[in-house]
Amino acid sequence: MNPGGGPRQSIDAPDNIDDIIRREWALLDGKKRGAVNQLADRLELPRWWVTKRATKLGLVLRHKKEPPWTNAELALLPKVPLHSPEVCARVFREHGFRRSPTAIVVKATRMQLSRRFHEALSAHEVAVILGIDSKTAACLCVSGELNAHRRKDRRLPQQGGSRWLITPADLRRYVLDNLERVDLREVEKFAFIPVVAGEAAR
Repeated sequence: MNPGGGPRQSIDAPDNIDDIIRREWALLDGKKRGAVNQLADRLELPRWWVTKRATKLGLVLRHKKEPPWTNAELALLPKVPLHSPEVCARVFREHGFRRSPTAIVVKATRMQLSRRFHEALSAHEVAVILGIDSKTAACLCVSGELNAHRRKDRRLPQQGGSRWLITPADLRRYVLDNLERVDLREVEKFAFIPVVAGEAAR
């Protein structure tokens, strides 16, 4: 959506814009007011577009000190879909944590965590991708409609038992076999499209 309202603005950026932003961003003075505006002017691109692209690349200018990360947050970070920062922030909120998409991307980059799909997804992550509730996703695993296996942990039956694990390939197979059951209006498109395209199974 165009931040200024009206029709979406088409951005004509060079093919190597990501490399340019990485190089220029490293030279910015985070304490200098208007540094990002000046960079945007040099690149002849809108400031909002440059900032959004820098966020996707895991770059940030520190304006205020982030609160220290808790052990619970650090444990959650490898389990969220890092390819979609907005979904990560939503999952963090559901667990009672307040972290912005930018803060999550920066922390994941510093910890050298992959932003691609994990080797296996949890039932909750599958629910987010398909736009359904976690209980429905778990039921698909129990019924065998969605091929899944249990994580090897020590969760008790009273805790719901061991968590389900679903490979991206099995999720893709389920989607392609059940397209009529998938509500495309509810899916998380930035995560759903790679599943259907098979990118998550590589």
